[in-house]
Amino acid sequence: MSAVISCHPMCDATEVFPGTHAVDPSGAKLAVQMLLEFRRHDSDAAGVSSRDYMSLEDWPRQGRPFRNIVFEYLQRVRELGIAAEVGFCAVLSDFTMHGADTSSELVDMDAYIQSYVEGGT
Repeated sequence: MSAVISCHPMCDATEVFPGTHAVDPSGAKLAVQMLLEFRRHDSDAAGVSSRDYMSLEDWPRQGRPFRNIVFEYLQRVRELGIAAEVGFCAVLSDFTMHGADTSSELVDMDAYIQSYVEGGT
């Protein structure tokens, strides 16, 4: 990844920092894997999809347990170390920034994920 990452808690996003950790591609790949899970539409016998379990609202899950997928993946990436965690968070920050950009359409998830798959993070 070419991004310069700063993990300093008092950093000013408008300044340029040399970064405190390298971005480990294994963390970025886990983030992309997690994003792909958001796209799954498989359903159980009751018609509850795997995505429904990730909703904080109870009605899509029909009373079934909530799945905190971000926390699950964060636990996995933390086992790989701080550099992997930085890569994971960098992808999520970038993806969220694109999705929150009100001047553009919603994020084209296919194109976004493909850029990571082909780009070889």
